[in-house]
Amino acid sequence: LLTTTPAAIRPVLRPRAALLATRTSLGPADLVSEPTSTASGSAAFSWEANWYPVMPVSYADPVRPNGFTLLGKHLVLWKSADGWACVEDACPHRLAPLSTGRVTEEGTLMCRFHGWRFDDAGNCVEVPNADAGAAASLCGAPETCATSYPVQEVSGLLWVWPEAGLEGLG
Repeated sequence: LLTTTPAAIRPVLRPRAALLATRTSLGPADLVSEPTSTASGSAAFSWEANWYPVMPVSYADPVRPNGFTLLGKHLVLWKSADGWACVEDACPHRLAPLSTGRVTEEGTLMCRFHGWRFDDAGNCVEVPNADAGAAASLCGAPETCATSYPVQEVSGLLWVWPEAGLEGLG
């Protein structure tokens, strides 16, 4: 958490009513999930089944990976060809931090250590030093995919759903 408010973030810090009035298509209920029932019948709050604002869009660098931590998970955001994307900040090859890599011209995220590239869904799309047959089988294997997380841009903020996949979004 920030202890001081950088000048770039100050315009985003407005009263809640002003934020709600400037939102586009989402309502307040769209950003918070309903509690789920446990075996005893009581409602349990799922920390991962909610949207969290992670940074203002003006603060995020669209040409570089933006590493951050949410609920103890190390994640990385970048601007892909289709918009903002988020994956776990660990290359599936050798667990190198993807936040130290770079965003290619095609909008893929490239690991700085061995050059593996990932699309916005976390799929491996290139293994540079593999021949064509090996690269095709490597990129098609689920073990070479980075864990991806849903991202939304709402009211000038980037929101991340820290539960992998789209199952919980209903």
